[in-house]
Amino acid sequence: MTTPSNAPAGATAVADVVATAAATAAPGGSHADGYKAASERLGAIMSADGIKGDGKRMAAALELAQQSPAMTAEAITAFVTANVAASAAATPAPQGGQASGYEQQRLAAANLAQPSPVGADASKAGIDRNAIFAARRAAV
Repeated sequence: MTTPSNAPAGATAVADVVATAAATAAPGGSHADGYKAASERLGAIMSADGIKGDGKRMAAALELAQQSPAMTAEAITAFVTANVAASAAATPAPQGGQASGYEQQRLAAANLAQPSPVGADASKAGIDRNAIFAARRAAV
């Protein structure tokens, strides 16, 4: 099986896991049965609670699945969740954390770009129209 040179490294590892599992399929079974079993095993591992969404644990589970094709999905999931520390990105950010800070900055920047209301700054105008007209009448 060939892969293009620009394929991500994880793609070849997944292909190796599926090929290994297909080769070790039960005797008398077809290649399609082995492929289906390998895909279901890998899907169960990657979507398990504690592994799904955590890149560090997903990489460890994929490597373990590749190195141990006879190991069940449940055993891999249990081993990885017990022995691989969760990455910091897997823990959800507290409400009102970075997201609200960003939102406040965005709104502040948007308010700076907005024109001021007509009634609010009308009394603060620095130009006196009457003085301008009086100066023009005097010049004529």
